[in-house]
Formats: sequence, structure tokens, C-alpha cells
Amino acid sequence: MRASSRKFLQYGKIFELFPLALRNTIYAKAEYREIHPGDYVFRVGEEGPFMACLASGRLRMSVTSREGKELLITMVEKGELVGEMSILDDKPRAVDVMAETDCTLMIVKRDDFLPILRTCPDAMIALIRITCYRMRRYLHTMELIALQDLPVRLGRYLWRLALDYGVEKDGEIVIAARLSQAEIGKQLAVSRESVNKQLHHFASLGLLSLKGTTITLHDVEGLKRAIAYVGG
Repeated sequence: MRASSRKFLQYGKIFELFPLALRNTIYAKAEYREIHPGDYVFRVGEEGPFMACLASGRLRMSVTSREGKELLITMVEKGELVGEMSILDDKPRAVDVMAETDCTLMIVKRDDFLPILRTCPDAMIALIRITCYRMRRYLHTMELIALQDLPVRLGRYLWRLALDYGVEKDGEIVIAARLSQAEIGKQLAVSRESVNKQLHHFASLGLLSLKGTTITLHDVEGLKRAIAYVGG
């Protein structure tokens, strides 16, 4: 099962909203960049003269405290955009974006893109939708950390992963997000050990099972009841 909300994040779909001639102009002016694990696309506070379309690989979006503690906001998958907010508001970057794997980026510069974007309202609305969707993700992450205890925090996060990465199989949902327990902990601002303990508690209730980084949800309704699920 895939969340329908992810479909509009595909950059090919965004660019298909431009007439063919304008789309070809964007592609012709774009630059392609290869980066490797640990390389930054951009960092907090840097100027934002471009957005990047992830043609292959995986990126991680995060912020880091002064003490060096990382809060993982989200993983960015093939076909998604990063940096679109600075394209729109011309402000410094608000997050760090780093390569998790070998990646190929299509770099689209603001000065090349904005004049074309202004001629295509449908594409502009789609880009605004992407920005709003990502902001809602940020707010959801902050709410989980600030207002919920770990069982609810982790349970709702697993449900979000199921919407984004889950595949239904024989009445169960297989989540192949390739996130380690340490990475899940960084997203929820808790230790890997705490995540591991809570996952195994859910497993003891028959709600899920673990195999490497793959999590299989066996009883979705039971998980919702366990975390007092209220939607979202």
C-alpha cells in the first residue's frame, strides 16, 4: 500500500505540468551531480539558489543541536525534491540534507526556474503543495516528540511508514523502509535501545515481526488500538 500523497512528490510529475518546450528548457539548463554517502547537498544556514531532484539514491533530511545530537526529519527517496522552500522564499536553508547512499541529483537553479514557474500556475500550485506536505511532516514529527509517550510515538511513526513504504501481502503490511532502529530513534528523539525494547513489546503482542530492517505489521487494527489511533 502506498500513500496517495506521495504521488505528487515525483519530480517527473511536477515537470510534466509544464508545456513540453518549457520542460525541455528546464532539463537543458539543469546540472547533474553525483554525490556519495556523507556528502551534503546543503546545510542549515546556507544560501538556497537551487533545488535538487533526486534521480537515484537516498538522502536524509535532519537538523542537529548545538550539542551535536541529530534529529532525523525524513528520508528523501528517488523522485522527490529537496530545497524547494528556498526556491520559493529565497531564505537560507532550514535543514541539512545529506547523501545516505550514492546519489544522482538534477540541480535546478532558482534564476532559471522561477521565470518559467511564473508562467505555469498548475506547476506553481504543485510546488506549493509539496512544501505544505513537507511542513506537515515536520509538524507531525515535532508533535510526536513533544506530546506523546514512546509507545504512541513509535506506533504512529510505524503507521506513517506503512503508508509511505508499506506493501500489502496476505493481509499483512510489509514495511521495507530500510531504516535501522538507530535511525528510527533519531527520528523520534529516543535511543536505539528504547526503540528496540518497544518494538519487541509490540512483537510480543502479536502486532508485528522484525527481520533485519524490515518490519511486518500483522495486526494493523490491534496496533491502532494499542496507540489510541485517532487518524493522520
